Amino acid sequence: MLESGAVSEADGRLIDSQGDRLIFPIINAMNEVIAFGGRKIEKVNFGKYKNTRDTIVFNKSKALYNINLLKKLKKTQTISNVIMVEGYMDTISLYKAGFTNVVASMGTSLTQDQARLLKRYSDNVLISYDGDAAGQKANDRGLDIFKSNGLNVKVVPLTDGLDPDDVINKLGADEYQRRLDAAMPLIDYKLKSAARPFDLSKTDDKRKYVAEAVKIIRTADSASEQEDLLKQLRDITGITYESLRRDVDSAPKESAAPPVKVVERKDASSVWERASRFVIAAYLFNSKVTAGIDVSDIDFADDVHTIIAKYIRTQTLLGERVSPAELLELFDEGTEEYAEINRIFDYSDGERLKGEVAEKYFNDCLKTLKLYHIDGEIAQLQAEITSETDVEKRKQLTTKLQKAISQKKKIKDGDNI
Repeated sequence: MLESGAVSEADGRLIDSQGDRLIFPIINAMNEVIAFGGRKIEKVNFGKYKNTRDTIVFNKSKALYNINLLKKLKKTQTISNVIMVEGYMDTISLYKAGFTNVVASMGTSLTQDQARLLKRYSDNVLISYDGDAAGQKANDRGLDIFKSNGLNVKVVPLTDGLDPDDVINKLGADEYQRRLDAAMPLIDYKLKSAARPFDLSKTDDKRKYVAEAVKIIRTADSASEQEDLLKQLRDITGITYESLRRDVDSAPKESAAPPVKVVERKDASSVWERASRFVIAAYLFNSKVTAGIDVSDIDFADDVHTIIAKYIRTQTLLGERVSPAELLELFDEGTEEYAEINRIFDYSDGERLKGEVAEKYFNDCLKTLKLYHIDGEIAQLQAEITSETDVEKRKQLTTKLQKAISQKKKIKDGDNI
């Protein structure tokens, strides 16, 4: 409880860290409560929301609020799209109004792990953040990240100052559905977002906007899409199509989208899954290759592997035997999670987990897991750099990217296993 931040300690006394707050249990796809969010009941100027801390089972950047009910929904129907909102109340209001295909990022910037989690349920995401500047900025940071993971992203337009909860309660479910129907494709939203700081009635502002818009249009997936967007820009600015076309053709190449190759990530995923299974099996079946390495120090992105790692860690701390059979009771028979457990059990042949060959493969698997996550971090930084317009912030992100690339090299060279 102390580690998670559910309680804190002062002068030898345990204190309720979430006192005077409305509590929202955060539940994972396995229907387990993994953390708590608390909303201050009294009016405050800051700190309205407070989550318990990251633990072995909860990482805010990898979790989505209401993912458990989205998984339940998928068992009954095909999910054509998922609505992504920011907070708990937005989720609850939409769900109550009949929009049960909703999850929340809980205020975090959108991440690679959240994108991969969403893709299990649908390829289409409608991002419905607050209509204020802060909410729109959060959109800008995460859109490319989601697209780089093969998701078809659209942005739901909301009036400035309104969030989804406001639209439902003040304007009604039908009006919110109209907003969903008007969701804008990613590149169209970027063009609209780029115009926000400028007064297009002023010549200087119009020229600055055109420069930004040209960079965005150049990243379009096809020539026909470019042509359509250029015509829209022509109508907005009054500049001839031919002039805008020349600007796009002569724009610097670095303005294009980052080289995030989704196909390569998918191919790497199967390697990552096999590595995860072997590592988990080594702990489950008490292989000597795990000596000196705590399972809680290993970063698993898949829910099933995270749950098993938590079970192993808990049993170890209690000094009790790790029972592979008990794991099957954690999941419903016939589910993908149950099938994954059985794939892990395929490694139960003791000879596969013994000797120098097994030790070398175990270390190679650890390296694979580290590379998988550092690749995700690199791809996310590349996407953030592309969508960030502030020069100083781009420099900071570039520095982080260089460090991540350096870290990847160390891992590949075997200096950071």
